[in-house]
Amino acid sequence: MGICLTKLFKQLPLINLVVLLTVLFFVIYQNHWLWILILLFFLNRLRQYSPKTIVQILLVVLVFAGFFAVQKMNNNKYAKELSVDDRQFDVQMDTISVNGNQLSFVAQSNHQSFQCFYRLNDVSEQKLWQEVARPLRIVVYGTAQKAAALRNLNGFDYQSYLKSRGINQTINISQIKAISVRERLSFFSWLSFLRRKAIVHIDKSFKAPLSSYMQGLLLGFTPKSFNESLNLYSTLGIIHLFAISGMQVTFFINKLHYFLLRCGVLKEHLPVFDLVFSIFYAAITGLQVSIIRALLANLFQYFKIKSSDNFALTLLIVLIFMPKNLLSQSAQLSFILAFLLLELKPLMLQAKRLRDQLRGGMLVALGILPILLFYFHEWQPLSIVLTVIFACLFDYFLLPTLLILFFLSIFGLAIDVNFLFLGLENIVYWVAKLSFKPLIIGKPTAFLLLVAVLAVFTLLDSLYLKRSIKLPLVILLGCLAITKYNPFGIIAIVDVGQGDSIVIQTPFNRKTVVIDVGGKLEFLQEKWQQGSFSTNAEKTLIPFLKSRGIDTIDLLVASHADADHIGDIASVANKIKIKEILLTRGSLNDSNFVSELKTIQPPPKFKIASVGQRITLGGKSSLQVLYPKESTNGKNQDSIVLFGNLWGVCWLFTGDLEAEGERSLLKSYNLSSVDMLKIGHHGSQTSSTPEFISSLQPKFALISCGENNRFKHPHPKTLQTLKANHVTIKRTDKDGMIYAPLKPFTTIKGLKTIK
Repeated sequence: MGICLTKLFKQLPLINLVVLLTVLFFVIYQNHWLWILILLFFLNRLRQYSPKTIVQILLVVLVFAGFFAVQKMNNNKYAKELSVDDRQFDVQMDTISVNGNQLSFVAQSNHQSFQCFYRLNDVSEQKLWQEVARPLRIVVYGTAQKAAALRNLNGFDYQSYLKSRGINQTINISQIKAISVRERLSFFSWLSFLRRKAIVHIDKSFKAPLSSYMQGLLLGFTPKSFNESLNLYSTLGIIHLFAISGMQVTFFINKLHYFLLRCGVLKEHLPVFDLVFSIFYAAITGLQVSIIRALLANLFQYFKIKSSDNFALTLLIVLIFMPKNLLSQSAQLSFILAFLLLELKPLMLQAKRLRDQLRGGMLVALGILPILLFYFHEWQPLSIVLTVIFACLFDYFLLPTLLILFFLSIFGLAIDVNFLFLGLENIVYWVAKLSFKPLIIGKPTAFLLLVAVLAVFTLLDSLYLKRSIKLPLVILLGCLAITKYNPFGIIAIVDVGQGDSIVIQTPFNRKTVVIDVGGKLEFLQEKWQQGSFSTNAEKTLIPFLKSRGIDTIDLLVASHADADHIGDIASVANKIKIKEILLTRGSLNDSNFVSELKTIQPPPKFKIASVGQRITLGGKSSLQVLYPKESTNGKNQDSIVLFGNLWGVCWLFTGDLEAEGERSLLKSYNLSSVDMLKIGHHGSQTSSTPEFISSLQPKFALISCGENNRFKHPHPKTLQTLKANHVTIKRTDKDGMIYAPLKPFTTIKGLKTIK
């Protein structure tokens, strides 16, 4: 087989074969039509080779197809739920994270990995887990279940994220029965334990944000408290400095070589030191693919192979030994960025002046733009300049300073220079405030992504060969325009958990109306229980809006002032501009709601809802305010009720309206034959009375409620009423997002759900 492969590599460039195997990997793991199409394209290209070479290639493809299929089957084999009561687990120490009273870590049992969650009981237990630096074995009571799958269009798929880390299930621990110290450790378990000791040492020796920078850049560990800082860098479009570039590797290897050569080590012996360092540093940074890629690329250069083969061998090793890791965004972006730099190498070698470096940065930004939009849906134009500036800042200031401080602290010399990092954060905040907000373009479809990528590479080739770039540039801009001004609008009941949020986006992105934004009901907690948590909207509504190319909400309807409907308004306004807010006068009696409104910049217009008020959405589609006639306290009974014909379908949105309000509606209006009814108060028994449902005779009942919510919504009585009236029920807790695509100049054909 080895001789066969050697002959094959002489005839077929290694990078072509590895790219073919990578496409095969995604065909088996993701089974998307686009990957299948690309695979067929590559197989068709084999016709240029001799029959013997084709047979050899197909043999290699079949071997890897079997390997990937077995890997996937083994992964799925452990996906069944199991009982974890009185079961023993080994804690992966470097994954321990304490966030207020929330503890999370990865643990192993019988060669399976589990993502574990536990609610800490008191301060002493919190301190124990914050400072523990010994390898632990625990016995727990709890329940295991599959991780939550995708719940919103273009949203965060937690299940896929965990699978990329080799985890199929989560465990909610109700009780930790016993804790003991493991005596025997494998080599990599020992390195994981060593990483944990370093994380704890940094926490004890330094204050935030210095400690967070040190953990993130030296150890690849980002604590929850660092999220706000990362959001700032994300706004500037330079988050990849922390996540995907592997730039620390170049810095550390250069310093290592400098030190070794000064100590008299011969150049011929450097590869041995590099190998030892690579094993150690890969483990101490948590086996991140971006780090491993950079380390392998450095080792392979000693074999004096060309850059394309270096890249191919690195990717091949990851495919063989860490295939599931390639499913993560950071791994994919790391390899894509490396491949792009490889393709641009002839142009980048000519970059000797700052102007040329900026031109090179612009080409890199252009090359990776379609991929960034696919993952993040936005682009920061200033990232071209800022990446060059901050890369120099990290290389010449941050990394050397952090490394020196860390080694000094090991010998008891913990120098407090936190003011420097606080100053850096102020500079970053100032730059973010003065710079443009990222351009929200949206998520291209799989087909548009393929066309855009081909256009980009054609454009880069044209620049290198000094040909006209007009055609590929027009095609690329066309793909971006179609993504931003999507001809398909949408009406979506976003799954925001226990809350409400409804998005109405007209075709070609002409107008967006959002009814509520969701939020969490806050419960009083002691200071030690409070951690750093992202808002619900940051994980649900905001990614969906960005994926649709929505950078402005033309009208936000605040149905009433309850936190589960409008609590995340400030979070949404921080990312998406809000032009106008429609609310009830009673909502202004809620001090928390008013405080949130005051934080919105720039301030939107405010309009008090009045009965008969009409919201136009283009053509014959519009919504009319039916309720409340008199506003009181901004609570459930004060909910704004909207009724209208949207693209040929009759909708009624009722907020948290309860029985008394429903009777008022029936008394005031002749409501009958409603097609889509958004059920009031999440399906509570205080709403959706038999009289109301039998009078409206809706075809579909849409219930927005959280999975396994503490209020037990929807109530069995409500479900019974709906079933008795032969209403089709759609629920976000069971079905995920509920949505209706809108085609230009046509009526709505029906509802769809994620599940």
